[in-house]
Amino acid sequence: MCNIVCSDDVVYVQTQATLTGCFTLAGTSIWTAGQRIDPSSESAFVWRTDADSDTVSAMTYTNWIPGQPNNCCGGEPCMHLLRGFSYMWNDLQCSTASCSVCEIDL
Repeated sequence: MCNIVCSDDVVYVQTQATLTGCFTLAGTSIWTAGQRIDPSSESAFVWRTDADSDTVSAMTYTNWIPGQPNNCCGGEPCMHLLRGFSYMWNDLQCSTASCSVCEIDL
């Protein structure tokens, strides 16, 4: 999934999700590669650059919805962009159905 390192990335991800019809299929948010360092705690979020390894990178740009991340009910280790909040960031349970925009190295 995608890493967001500047506001231009948000616009790109939003455009790709709209062009592919993602919102029609899976709701009003877009998964990113943002994850808590320790899913069982209120630890910081990082970009998980490879799902099959422990490779992570620090978040140098953030755009959280005010009051987020809040790890509601102790179980929101994943991060998504929320359409109804101008694609600002929110933490959420990883099992929630949502759009995804994947990032590949060219």
